[in-house]
Amino acid sequence: APQPPAAKTTWTPPPSSTTDNRRQHVRREKVRQVVKKVGDWAEDPETSITNQVINIPSSELRRWWDEADSASEMHAENTSVEKRKLMEKVHSCTERLRACFTFEAAEKACLKLSVALIEMAAFPACHDPFSCLQQAALYASQAPKSGNSDTFFRHRLVEPDKCDPLQALVTLGRADCLHSTYFPNEAAYLCSYVARLCKKHSNSDDTRWKIVRIYAFNVSVFIRATVRSILDKAKLKEFWTIWEPDVVRELEQGKKEGRLFLQLLNSGTNGEVQNATEVSIEKDDSLDYTTSPSQTENDETDPTNIVAV
Repeated sequence: APQPPAAKTTWTPPPSSTTDNRRQHVRREKVRQVVKKVGDWAEDPETSITNQVINIPSSELRRWWDEADSASEMHAENTSVEKRKLMEKVHSCTERLRACFTFEAAEKACLKLSVALIEMAAFPACHDPFSCLQQAALYASQAPKSGNSDTFFRHRLVEPDKCDPLQALVTLGRADCLHSTYFPNEAAYLCSYVARLCKKHSNSDDTRWKIVRIYAFNVSVFIRATVRSILDKAKLKEFWTIWEPDVVRELEQGKKEGRLFLQLLNSGTNGEVQNATEVSIEKDDSLDYTTSPSQTENDETDPTNIVAV
């Protein structure tokens, strides 16, 4: 007997394949949004010193820092000899700068004075590290540009697990000096390194990490302002890729904390200012550069591994 013709069958993709395709599409869309948001943050036309920098007086930062530093009195003991040596070095560099008669000699003297101030700020018993770091960046801006000026500010980074707030603060001071001598890539790397340290210590009881986070945001503004004046459009676009999403999110958090503290400081309520270190700031969804509006509940991709390159 003749056999009946075989029924025609059509291939349909398994459900898992459709889900994988959707996840890949969501991830690609997520990466595009991350890159765009980071690029908008870096190329923000409002990024200027007058509009973005958190202008907290160094005296208030120092007071806030000293209140959180429980070991400040311990550092002050048995350090008079080392402190005198560092101060004598700063004094000697200052005298050499005053004795300069040529512009080239003054530039070199400014560079040495900047390094001496960085070393002074790194000393645990330093009375005012913020003024030292700000003055170091000021003199570095008058030092020779490019060339081998960066070698004076290069220093071995402390391991993340062993880095304390003072070491992180001094690292930002070196970054501030590096961009002042026209080494923005190195400066951005150090700033990103410190921002990740702040993220790691976001739940720490040591409120000095909040100060470091605010200071890191200010340094990032200075770096972005410098590159606009020294790089052409092609190199400028390449430079923006250095800022990764987790770094941008942490710097923006420092911006919010700094503005809150500044508002409390300007309000004239000393009690509120004293408690500013205890204020918990909730992260805004607009600062979350690792989420996408199209992300589904079934998307198991880890967005923290996305790099804006």
